[in-house]
Amino acid sequence: MMNNDAKEISTNVSVKNIPFYVLGLLFFTIPFGTNLMSKVIILLVIVSLFLLPKHSWSNRFLYCKEYLVPSICIFVLFVLGTFWSENIPEALKKIEQALSFLVFPLLLPLFNFSKKDIILLFKIFVFTCLFILIMSFVRFIYISIAHDEYIILGETHLGDRPGNVYEFLSNNFLVVQVHRTYFSAYLLVCILFIMTYFSEFNAVLGKKTKWFGVLAIILLSLGIICLQSKANYAIYIILIIYYTIKKLRKSPNLFFKMVLVFVAILFFSKNIIINRLKPMVDEIENIMSPKNEDEKKFTKVLRPGSTETRYMLYKSSLQLIKQSPFLGYGTGDVRDVVREQNYINNYKSIAHLNYDPHSQILYMLIALGIVGFLAFTSLFLFPFISSITIKDSFTSLILLVLFLNCITESFFLRQEGLIPSVLFLTVLSHMKHDTKK
Repeated sequence: MMNNDAKEISTNVSVKNIPFYVLGLLFFTIPFGTNLMSKVIILLVIVSLFLLPKHSWSNRFLYCKEYLVPSICIFVLFVLGTFWSENIPEALKKIEQALSFLVFPLLLPLFNFSKKDIILLFKIFVFTCLFILIMSFVRFIYISIAHDEYIILGETHLGDRPGNVYEFLSNNFLVVQVHRTYFSAYLLVCILFIMTYFSEFNAVLGKKTKWFGVLAIILLSLGIICLQSKANYAIYIILIIYYTIKKLRKSPNLFFKMVLVFVAILFFSKNIIINRLKPMVDEIENIMSPKNEDEKKFTKVLRPGSTETRYMLYKSSLQLIKQSPFLGYGTGDVRDVVREQNYINNYKSIAHLNYDPHSQILYMLIALGIVGFLAFTSLFLFPFISSITIKDSFTSLILLVLFLNCITESFFLRQEGLIPSVLFLTVLSHMKHDTKK
C-alpha cells in the first residue's frame, strides 16, 4: 500500500513538472527564431492550464502586478486602437502579433518559481545561444578556408551576390534565421547572466572553474562584434563600463584582468568596428551639411544608409506625433501614415517603401499617442523601480538593454523581440518572492 502511495505521489510530482519542462523548452527555442517559439507557446498554454493549480494565481499576480499590469494594458490599448484605425486588417494583424503582452502575464503566475528555477531557465537560454554562436563561427571559418569568396544570400532580385567579409558577418554569419539586432540583444542578456551569476554558471560543469565563464563572455563579446548591431555596440560598452567599475570596488585585481580582456577584444576587432561605424559618421555629416534638405543626396538615392533612413523616418514620425499627440492614428495605420508623411516631405528614396518608424517608442506614440507611450514606458519603469528596490541588478539591466534597443529599433514588431522580452519580464517578476525557500 505504501509503495502504491509513494508511486502515486511521484507520478503527481513529475506530471506537475511538465509545464516547467515545456517552459524550459521555450527558453531553448528562443534563439532559433519564431517558428519554433510559437509552437512551444501553444503547448505551454495547454499543459499549464491543465496541470498547474489555480488557487494561488491571484496572489502571485497581485504581488507582481507592477511587472504584469503594464503589459496587459498595452494589449488592451492595441485592441481599443482599432476603433480609430482606418486599416482594420492591419490592426487585427497587430493585435494577433501582440498576444504575448496578454498571454505571459496571465499564464506565468500559475507557476511557483524559485530563484533557482529562474537561473536554470536562463542557463538553458545562454547555452543555446553559445551553441548557435559556436556553430556560426565554425561555419564562418570553414567558408573562409574552403571558398574563394563570401556569398551574400538573396540580397538582389537576381539572387545571391559576392561580398566582402564584413558584409558576410553582418548579413549571413548566423546559422539561424534571426535578425542580427535581436540575436545581439540575446547575447547581451547572456553576458548579463554570466556576469551576475558567475559561480552558478560555472557550476554547470560539476565543479566551479572561473575560466569557463570568462571564455563564454569572450565568445559572446566576439559574437556581438561580428553581428555589427550599432545600437548593441553602444549598450555593450555601457555594460562593460558598469561591470568593470562594480568589480573594481570588490577586487582591483579582477578589475585589471577584465579591462585587459576587453581591450584585447576591441583591439583585435577594430577593423570590423571601424568598417561598421565609418558609414554612420559619413551619413551624419551628410545630414548635418548646410544644404537644403531637397538637395541632399540621401533623400533621392535608391538605397540611403541606415542612419540617413532613420533621420528621415524620425523626422516624419515626429511631425505625425505633433499632429495627433493624444490618441495617435490607431493600431493599424502606422506604416500608412508614415509613408504618406514621407511623400509630403519629398523623401523619394524611402517614400515608396512600407517602413515603420524604426523606433518602438515613436511607433507607440504614432499608433496610440501619449496614452500608449505612458503604458509602454510603465512596462519598463515600474519593474525597474521594483528591481532596484530589491537589489535585483540582473532584472534592472535586462530592462535597460531592452529599452535602449527600443529607442533605435521597432523592437517589439517582430516576434523575435516581443516574445523573449515579455517572457523574460514575466519570469523575472518572480524574483520578488522566492516562494520555494
